[in-house]
Amino acid sequence: MQIEITEKMKDYAKQCENKILSKMQGSNYTELDEPNKFYYGYIGEFAFIKWLNKAGIKHKYSYKVYPGAYRGAEDFVLYSNNGQQITVDVKTATKPHYKNIMMPKSQAERYTYDCYVGVLLVNDDNAKICGYCQKKDFILSELRYKIPTYYKPLNELNDMQRLRNGVIKLK
Repeated sequence: MQIEITEKMKDYAKQCENKILSKMQGSNYTELDEPNKFYYGYIGEFAFIKWLNKAGIKHKYSYKVYPGAYRGAEDFVLYSNNGQQITVDVKTATKPHYKNIMMPKSQAERYTYDCYVGVLLVNDDNAKICGYCQKKDFILSELRYKIPTYYKPLNELNDMQRLRNGVIKLK
């Protein structure tokens, strides 16, 4: 599903990125130095919020910045039809030609979520919610990227309709 990225979303993403950068001590823990990585991450999260609202899915979004750390809480908690809480992390592919969502091994070892949602930034004004997967679905590559990284092809993610219908199977 295609989601429009509004100017309001862009402005707020920039504010969030600036807040993180002002509190960061040293380089970020992922060891990747992608320009505007936090900005694009927030754009992906805000696109997912729009998708959740359109789909009518009950959720809670947490945004916290801790000095010296990137994140300290779940990005999202969804509530399944049977009341189960599902923790979600949004992974954003920042360029239209990118084929994978990625997670540095160091991040995967620090945080575990029930599922990961892949968002592709199609252009400056549109994002595509591509699907979701679980951590066990990621592939570890020691050589493909600069650092050990888990990745999952966007075209292999589970259909978001399954998540929407509350049919996600955990573990």
